[in-house]
Amino acid sequence: MKIKQLTLALIALSAFTGAQANCIVYTDTDYTGKSMDLANGTEMPTLSLGFDNKISSVVLTGGSVLHAWDRTGYQGEELLFADNIERIAPQVGNDKISSLKCVGSKPALRTPLDPSPRPIGGAPLPYGPDTCKQGYVWREAYPNDHVCVTPVSREQAKADNAQRQARMASPHAKSDNDSCVMGYVWREAIPSDHVCVTGDIRERTKQENAEAASHKVRP
Repeated sequence: MKIKQLTLALIALSAFTGAQANCIVYTDTDYTGKSMDLANGTEMPTLSLGFDNKISSVVLTGGSVLHAWDRTGYQGEELLFADNIERIAPQVGNDKISSLKCVGSKPALRTPLDPSPRPIGGAPLPYGPDTCKQGYVWREAYPNDHVCVTPVSREQAKADNAQRQARMASPHAKSDNDSCVMGYVWREAIPSDHVCVTGDIRERTKQENAEAASHKVRP
């Protein structure tokens, strides 16, 4: 616990002081285990045995972004990390990363997952008041969920939705009695959202809801 608290303090300090852009990867969750510090511009088409398919958490400083692939040579599925991730979900990429690129700032161009780039020259917002800022996408945890989150969070919501039945104590129960198996709680992106997730995902969802307005483009 002390190690985690110290790590979080260092993350906050680097953000406050405007530290150089870096990507730090850890072999264990909660920013623990072996770590590797990647400076801005670092490209690693292959990872050493100590890190290949073993990365479980990520720290980003100075506005850096980490591009990761599940195969060597930047092949296979690409993952984009734009925020600190203390526990990479198994469905997203935990222990599945084999090549990396650390970019010094969030991409100025629209990403493949981003449905809502920032308008240029006063053009109308492409998605009206639900247009996300650059680097954010709709969460889509439930129909018409237009809370703007990172691509990683959207993939997490998609993965959790796919596991809805498997995580219910009684998969065929009615909605008023759809309790979760031990270790899971309702996500509650909205009051009726009873998809079962881990406690940290529910807290992240709550925070995303609270920050929703700040991640959208102002008309």
